[in-house]
Amino acid sequence: MENDVKKLFVVNPNKPMKFCIYKGKMLTIKCNQISTKIKQNGGIVTNYEDKDSDSIILSHKTSIPNDENVFNIKYIQHCISQNKILNLLDYRISKSLYKQHERKDCISLTRILKDEKCIHRSKKTAEEVLEKVEAALNL
Repeated sequence: MENDVKKLFVVNPNKPMKFCIYKGKMLTIKCNQISTKIKQNGGIVTNYEDKDSDSIILSHKTSIPNDENVFNIKYIQHCISQNKILNLLDYRISKSLYKQHERKDCISLTRILKDEKCIHRSKKTAEEVLEKVEAALNL
């Protein structure tokens, strides 16, 4: 059986990727299928309760814990079908506080720049606009 294990989910020499599946409303059979695919490709699966900072938390998009970075289980299927490690962030399904903060900053910056219209058409210098932007972003 060990000879049948692929090394797709093994990064760096002999360091397997560690996944944990948040079951939520997902069927047990679906969890078992995903666990099997991960193990067949060299990854490690832990229980949600046993996760650590290296664990990648996977779930179905309809049931996710609120306070975690959680990624769609499709990540596993897509990596296997393309036979390569894909960008995990493309599969994020949780709301990250960082992303919310980043979005707020972007909106604030856009609003400031609209208020200032265009620097070269206004009487304000670039430094004055930059100071206003930094103040709005609390830098």
